[in-house]
Amino acid sequence: MKNLNIYVAPGANPGATGTKEDPFSTLSAAKKKAKELQNEFGCDITVYLRGGEYRYQTPEIFTAEDSAMDGTKITYQAYPGEQPFLGGAIRISGWEKESEEEAYTIWKAKVPEGVYSRHLYIDGQRAARTKTGIQKNRAWETVRSDTFQRYRKTGSHFNGEKQCDLYEGYLTQDPMFLTCRNPQDIEFVYDVGWTHSVCPVESVTETKEGIFLKMKQPCFKDCQIKIGMQIDGPSYVENLYELLGTDGGWYLDRQESVLYVAQPKGISIEEQTVELPVAEQLLVVRGEKDRPVKNLVFRGLTFRYTTFLNPGVNGHPDVQANILKDPDDDALTYSYFKKTQSCIVLDHAEGIIFDGCRFLHLGNGAVDIQHGSADNRLMYCELSDISGNGIQAGDFQETDAHPADSREIVRDNSVENCYIHNAGAEFKGSVGILCGYAKGLRIIHNELCDLPYSAVSLGWGWGYVDPDSDTRYSYKPLPHFKRYKEESVCREHEVRGNYIHHVLTQLHDGAGIYTLGLMPGTKIMQNLIVGNYQGSSYPEEVMVHNSWKGNQDEAYTRQKGFPGGIYMDEASGGMEVRENIIYQTVVPIHYHNIMEEKRFRSNIIRDNTINKKPCDHGYPHEIAAGTGITAG
Repeated sequence: MKNLNIYVAPGANPGATGTKEDPFSTLSAAKKKAKELQNEFGCDITVYLRGGEYRYQTPEIFTAEDSAMDGTKITYQAYPGEQPFLGGAIRISGWEKESEEEAYTIWKAKVPEGVYSRHLYIDGQRAARTKTGIQKNRAWETVRSDTFQRYRKTGSHFNGEKQCDLYEGYLTQDPMFLTCRNPQDIEFVYDVGWTHSVCPVESVTETKEGIFLKMKQPCFKDCQIKIGMQIDGPSYVENLYELLGTDGGWYLDRQESVLYVAQPKGISIEEQTVELPVAEQLLVVRGEKDRPVKNLVFRGLTFRYTTFLNPGVNGHPDVQANILKDPDDDALTYSYFKKTQSCIVLDHAEGIIFDGCRFLHLGNGAVDIQHGSADNRLMYCELSDISGNGIQAGDFQETDAHPADSREIVRDNSVENCYIHNAGAEFKGSVGILCGYAKGLRIIHNELCDLPYSAVSLGWGWGYVDPDSDTRYSYKPLPHFKRYKEESVCREHEVRGNYIHHVLTQLHDGAGIYTLGLMPGTKIMQNLIVGNYQGSSYPEEVMVHNSWKGNQDEAYTRQKGFPGGIYMDEASGGMEVRENIIYQTVVPIHYHNIMEEKRFRSNIIRDNTINKKPCDHGYPHEIAAGTGITAG
């Protein structure tokens, strides 16, 4: 079949024709030309992106009009030997010294008026915002703070699990908060159990008792009543100008449009490359359920430098896996949730391939596969330094579990031979690969490591969208919860041949592979999960944990890195778990038993190798050698 080529180069002539000698300057121009050529010749089209920076403040959008014809592909790829970067940052220059101290210098530079960002990169490294010291907690404990006490109780709320007290904010005696710049830009951060929540300050006033920090609503309410883990005191507070220099840090004064950066004495920021992300998304593939975007390939491209503003504006009440409580729903507490934003979104997309791409230095998630998207693939990609989830597949509302229209089902997508590390770099409750309500996700031969919480998370709903939800031993469905006779769309996933190591580095109650709910036909097999714990492991293959009977198994459940191997959480069923290799974890396979025994018995768990190292007799070297990324 004939193949036609189009060329793009940053800084090229805006009136170009798209040839190699006269390349387009934008992807938008090339996209239009590619469709014109397809309509005329009906053949494959390759758009070559020459090396350099392609800067975005709003995302490149592909619609059904940009699809390739069936039987053909339109490929957007790096020119051989060159590296194109699609980025969402502006470069900051014009630095001046604001002040000099014995150990550090504070630099400042003007930014364009109206610019807002929560992220900064200096010489390609993520820079930390100013923050207080971190108050540590353990396992599922909330932070009990001497500096911040919840203040002005307004009532209480039953969230389906327990009665939760509600407060307006905090009382503190720290005078810094009374005179600080832009108090509405301060963010309180909470690391509790498996969650990482953020809540902004609304106002600061002085009272007879002390300084009252009124917190942003409804975020503060949601953080106090969400299911699972609620908050008390903050783990730390960040984004205060007054903390510049105490531990480095940077601060963007949005009122002055000035960026401040503290650097160690003797280091000149004028000699460094400073990138301030301003775009929240770089690429959106947006079709319709009766007209999806189809047959596009993105190869060898690097997507980098985005920000994520909503946590600083409305807050971030994390329920689990960087999925948020819906602020509009306080009653159906297990039914409706909000996803966090990703840099790349596939929405009603089919046959889209990302091959050999890199997703780096992102202030949100990397890739979101949602709303009826099917048969899409990520292969041989690297995802690193991601604030949120690496890859999200599926959606998280009760209506997504039981859609009225089958065209809304996210199905038959795959993540293969990808290297996913250092996701959750900011939102610590994030995971490497998250699958919500979806069908047939294939997660095969990837390496996932250096993650603050879980590596792979499959399923959603805690069993409330499954048949027999009334057979729970604890937290039974409330009378107004909907009951279902049919199984949800979650089924037939395959998690095979992955190498997963060094996860749960910061949070608790997660695993190399984590599951929720009934997922018939799902296979978790021949994965290597290692390096999440260095103590004495649970000696048996499966720990069946009955949390509804009280505090059992505490010798293991409160250990850092618990459980760490494969975690079959509430209502997990219908799965085959076999031939996995698990060692250096607190518990190899943990089953959280909250339903009648038939749900546990619906799983097949067999032929797994636990607590054996490569030097031990019986270690399955052949299976281990077949895990991780294969040659492509």
